[in-house]
Amino acid sequence: MEELHEEISPLYIKAFNNGYLMEQYEPELLSILLTSENRKKHDYIKAMAAGRKQYEWEKAYHQIKNIDPSKDKDRGFDVEI
Repeated sequence: MEELHEEISPLYIKAFNNGYLMEQYEPELLSILLTSENRKKHDYIKAMAAGRKQYEWEKAYHQIKNIDPSKDKDRGFDVEI
């Protein structure tokens, strides 16, 4: 049986991780890098954008998981089980 995935290059992984960490600790600097004219041309910048997206997704996921259902009544929602 053939492998369905391609091997990910170490450079892509490094760029992805750098994008993830920069979004966490230096989001303004990452925004500058990602809005540069060369963004679409360089695979390293694309990988950093993917790392940023992953961080944003995980942050939103954890925020959603931490919502207390009892607070829904305060917002005008009726929670019935």
